Amino acid sequence: MFGLKAEALMQLFFGLGTVMLAARALGALAERIYVPRVIGEVAAGYALGPSVLGTLWPAAYGLIWPEDGKALLWVVAVLGLYFLMLETGLHFHRPEAIARTPLFGRLIVGTTVPALVLAYALVPFFAFSRHAGEAAVGSLGAASFRLIVGVMTSITAVPILAKIFKDLNLDRTPFAQLVITVAAFHDLLLWGLLSVALALAAGTSFGAGDALGTGALFIARTLAVMAAAGGLACLFFRPVAAVFRRRTAGVGWALPLVLGALFLGAGLATRYDVEAIFVPLFVGLLARLWLKDEERQAVEAGLGQLPLQMFAPLYFAAVGYHVSFGETFSFALLLEFALFAYLLQGLPTYAVARMTGQGRFCALNFAVAFSERGIPGMVVASTAYARGLIDAPLYTVFVVFALGSAAAAGVWFRAVRRGRRPLMAEAAPVLSGDGPRGL
Repeated sequence: MFGLKAEALMQLFFGLGTVMLAARALGALAERIYVPRVIGEVAAGYALGPSVLGTLWPAAYGLIWPEDGKALLWVVAVLGLYFLMLETGLHFHRPEAIARTPLFGRLIVGTTVPALVLAYALVPFFAFSRHAGEAAVGSLGAASFRLIVGVMTSITAVPILAKIFKDLNLDRTPFAQLVITVAAFHDLLLWGLLSVALALAAGTSFGAGDALGTGALFIARTLAVMAAAGGLACLFFRPVAAVFRRRTAGVGWALPLVLGALFLGAGLATRYDVEAIFVPLFVGLLARLWLKDEERQAVEAGLGQLPLQMFAPLYFAAVGYHVSFGETFSFALLLEFALFAYLLQGLPTYAVARMTGQGRFCALNFAVAFSERGIPGMVVASTAYARGLIDAPLYTVFVVFALGSAAAAGVWFRAVRRGRRPLMAEAAPVLSGDGPRGL
């Protein structure tokens, strides 16, 4: 049926089942030892990939990752990435009372601008600058590579931070709500910058014209497509939602509308060579801003746990599949980049917190929170690697650093919770509900 052979379907289902069960098992084991589940899911992909299973048991590796069926597995993994970005948009924290706190605007600037500017300027002086990929050629490619490093240095993992705070019963504290809200705005800016970096990289494939002019053309085209998408959303998403709202008794229409907008938008973005991973984030934001609370809750209920329990683990397993600790991996390179990223992101954040009246320990809490890369770090790494902007050793360094920083943040805030140390000096108003305010 549909031209698919029985053998290809068997291989797809066998690979999906094996990878999903392994990711689930190692993810549960990771949580048992108090580290984020995503670390176990990436470890599953690494264990089943060419570095481990492919070396120890090639026949089994060929069954799980057959050459004919591997592309279908990657399609399912990309769906996992899309659903993750959609979830990020749906759970975007609107500022409301938080925006009126003194730390809000200063933290957005302090956690974004210094790290980006310093990273872009200092990249050529470090060893990892020699690990640009084949696509990072010429002035446009070099600029794209430096932007990728800047984004990787400063991006923050909102989903994992939120889970860490929830697991530790800190999610309703003023500190947690301030950090999550600032990080949401902070990451939106960086996703936009990542799209600029990818547009610059796309310009390297065209030889005609001046390099800067070509880069400007691709950036302009990306912005134009995004603006057109926003205009279409205003003309389509909002009015259609209003029609369904008037003519139907329930809210079941909201999920098909969101998913339809996601896949149509992704198809149009791919058609016009714009990075499609930003479409689900954009659609999630529209749903967060334009749907009523009960409609958005219906979307979340309709999605349920399937995307997070099936598709997302497959994406993280795919990330782990490409990790390699072979001869090309350098622990010194990992240590160098970790110090580079922690210092360039942590020191400005610490300084901003101190300048707004936070004590040394409380300022350190902010520095640790905004130095956690987690899932967005892996998205940046996998996107840059897929586009040929970084090589395999630096890809592995990025992924390991993203996982390590997530684990380090979890350990830090668990210790803060156990020691009943203060999270911040001044309490900011919570968004809603009641919760512990003493920390």
